[in-house]
Amino acid sequence: MINGRLIDGVFLDPEIPPGFWSTPMEKRPAGHLEFWEKPFVLTIPHLFPPRFDVYCLDGGAWQRPTCWGRFGALEDAIRCAKSSNGLPLGKWNGIWGGSIADAGKPSVSRALVISNRLRS
Repeated sequence: MINGRLIDGVFLDPEIPPGFWSTPMEKRPAGHLEFWEKPFVLTIPHLFPPRFDVYCLDGGAWQRPTCWGRFGALEDAIRCAKSSNGLPLGKWNGIWGGSIADAGKPSVSRALVISNRLRS
């Protein structure tokens, strides 16, 4: 069972099991698989203002959860986590301040996240 504060169906700062960030998918224990396709938000409090990162154990990476985005507002992170592919359908305004129309296609959306992460 995932422990953490639930906001609009999305876990905020859940308790992450040991090895969660570095275990290959085929070796994950049941406690890890409870997170399968359940996006969650982690608060990064040491930044000012705090940042909210969205992750999902979705198979996008072989040994760790996929980063769906980084946001300056909790509301934007929750919206991202509730979307089907890591980015809200239509326009996206993330921490990079960009606005991208028609980013609803999963392959395009993932590429945009990766592209923006490489620039930051």
